[in-house]
Amino acid sequence: MVCDRTARLVARLENLPFPHVTLAQAADIACMEPSAFSRFFHHRIGVKFSEFLRAYRVSRALQEMEQGDAPLKVIAGRAGFRSLATFDRAVKRETGASPSRVRHALFR
Repeated sequence: MVCDRTARLVARLENLPFPHVTLAQAADIACMEPSAFSRFFHHRIGVKFSEFLRAYRVSRALQEMEQGDAPLKVIAGRAGFRSLATFDRAVKRETGASPSRVRHALFR
């Protein structure tokens, strides 16, 4: 069961147009200290906050790839990635393929 703090955090993330959220900001949303929040999140969700955030950002990027033809650099920025290289690594980690291959597969 997801508690109120975690539900509030996830709802807040979903409403951010550019999810450039840090651990400290997430802890603030949950009204906790960062170290306590990190342990709490991992215990409740089962993954580290950084892993959750990466998967969340990749998911947003993949949705945008499906909906349009914006350049990958633009999609990466909108999804909260500060560099294209970080975006490439995150997409590869989550999907097993590069962003360009994923995009190509979506439009086949």
